[in-house]
Amino acid sequence: MYEFLKPDIMNRTRLLILIMTGILLPFIQPAAQQTETEAEAHSTDSIVDFFPESLNVDIQKLLEGWHASFFSSTEDFCVDDDVNPTFSDIIYRMRMNRMMTVIPMMYNETVRRCIDRYAIRSRKHLRYIMGMADFYFPMFEQILDAHHLPLELKYLAVVESALNPVIQSRVGASGLWQFMLPTGKINGLEINSLIDERLDPVKATEAACRYIQTLYNMYDDWHLALAAYNCGPGNVNRAIVRSGGKMDFWQIINYLPRETRLYVPTFIAAAYIMTYHCDHNICPVRANFAVATDTIMVERALHFDQIADILQINKEAIRFYNPQYKREIIPGNIRPSVLRLPLESTFAFIDRSDSV
Repeated sequence: MYEFLKPDIMNRTRLLILIMTGILLPFIQPAAQQTETEAEAHSTDSIVDFFPESLNVDIQKLLEGWHASFFSSTEDFCVDDDVNPTFSDIIYRMRMNRMMTVIPMMYNETVRRCIDRYAIRSRKHLRYIMGMADFYFPMFEQILDAHHLPLELKYLAVVESALNPVIQSRVGASGLWQFMLPTGKINGLEINSLIDERLDPVKATEAACRYIQTLYNMYDDWHLALAAYNCGPGNVNRAIVRSGGKMDFWQIINYLPRETRLYVPTFIAAAYIMTYHCDHNICPVRANFAVATDTIMVERALHFDQIADILQINKEAIRFYNPQYKREIIPGNIRPSVLRLPLESTFAFIDRSDSV
């Protein structure tokens, strides 16, 4: 049985007491949001332009960050065009009811608009996201499963970073899970002049799992936990108080920061569109980089140029698999450090370790 289904020791009454007395855990939000000083009862109609930042990334910049040379054409058997079919609300609800998820996949007009954002305006964007998912989703699922968390949380990285491991937001959040520097350090990530583990796909995912579990333990509600991941527990707690103590995302939505009001609907939309992309005539652009990789512990200082020269592989590929090394230097002389390479290159590295 999943641990997150067990009753939380902090019941809702206790949580409200903590909120109202100001005794709160000092968590720092993953991405800084502007705090609204007064709760405004705006309808979601007025915030349709406040989509997560990852949906507004220029496609050319996105491809540069993703190393565009690694992508090939779409699959021959997939029907792909620029026309998005229209479906009734009944169809959307039926499809979402078929999704085997722990996190509730609600359907309403706001979620519909978020789906349209992916399916219409961001179609090209989505094709490349699905190509990157071939590499990252198996990694995410393995780590989420080890933490006994719902596997559909992998779609949170789609919302946060569009699966671009080196993306940086306008407020300084970095990596697949968009940690701010203080939040990354609090959750065990090393960040210094040589290394930024917010960009390390494995370690950042481990940190995200720990943080998400903590947030879920606070609220015993997945939608509120996701909202807190976006704007911080402080903003969610204030929204709960201003709503009269309601513990439901959809009942406190108008008291949350504007971008957060679309954050949970966008997460639901990302889960939907990644599941039913074929029904919307969207095909993945498959990546031609090696999905099978392995790691080597390096115990000397190495530059990416040295590795590329000895192994005769593209330095860009080394950079793609090891984005956490900010200056392309592996500081193995300080302590053993991880080098990730395509599987066949790891064998070559071991064979030529003396040369390296």
